[in-house]
Amino acid sequence: MKSLSPLDQEEFNKNRNELLHQLDETLNLPMAILGIVWLGLLVVDLVWGLNPTLETLLGTIWIIFITDFLLKFFLAPEKGLS
Repeated sequence: MKSLSPLDQEEFNKNRNELLHQLDETLNLPMAILGIVWLGLLVVDLVWGLNPTLETLLGTIWIIFITDFLLKFFLAPEKGLS
């Protein structure tokens, strides 16, 4: 694989940052709503327990959270702590 010149690498990182920002803007509200649903399911689970359908929903929400994190992690050009 051919390595990019510093100028090309800078442009590539800029494009990744823009895509990451757009993705974050697009998914911000849906992920917040899923967070609230997850919290409600957690309360229901602690108080009454979950039926299999709600357990599946909870697992699906976790998969969505993990996928969101991994997608943003791989898109981020700089992964170090700031």
